[in-house]
Amino acid sequence: MRPSPTLFALAVIVICASRPAQAQYNVPDARISDPMAQFDAGIAYEYGRGVAPDDAKAVEWFEKSAAQGYAPAETALGVAYANGRGVEPDDAKAAAWFAKAAAQGDAAAAFNLGLAYARGRGEPQDYAAALDWFRKAADQGDPDAASALGIAYARGHGVPEDDETAYQWYAIAQSGAEEGSDSYLRATRALQILAERLTPEQISEAEAKAAAWHAQHQPATPEKP
Repeated sequence: MRPSPTLFALAVIVICASRPAQAQYNVPDARISDPMAQFDAGIAYEYGRGVAPDDAKAVEWFEKSAAQGYAPAETALGVAYANGRGVEPDDAKAAAWFAKAAAQGDAAAAFNLGLAYARGRGEPQDYAAALDWFRKAADQGDPDAASALGIAYARGHGVPEDDETAYQWYAIAQSGAEEGSDSYLRATRALQILAERLTPEQISEAEAKAAAWHAQHQPATPEKP
């Protein structure tokens, strides 16, 4: 079974948006050795902040940072290889970089590795593995990973088709996304479609499960001294 067009469209959008839109470091310098600064130098070249945009130079800085094990840079290289920006597209290399970063707990990498398994790009198509990585990313607050789980349950990809559980995951995605963002709007539209197929009791149950999930995954509040 091949992934649905909806899942494929989600994959393209998220992979392209998995890096930060702002760079903390805007003037790359060849003497930079700190992996975080090297990563920020790559972002500067990617987005043209303080320098002319240059995807190839961005990749060079990401590689320097990734060589020191910095997870965001490993994810950025995965994105570069997935989209062919600054390098020749290579799904196997993209998946390998996502796997390195995901092993360090990077949520964006976990989600993109899930997409690699779901789409059979760089990894054998394996919905069970995809769902495992989507859950890991969703548990870290990634709204698009929650939406991917919603898609899986709505369409029966790797799990029995279950609109109520799909609604639960889309509700989690909507509440975790920035209002007005593409992620928020996709989740909202999916909730509207699912609401037409569910009873009020089923919707209430799904919303209760989403609330319970949030209670379980809320970051701990530091104790006051």
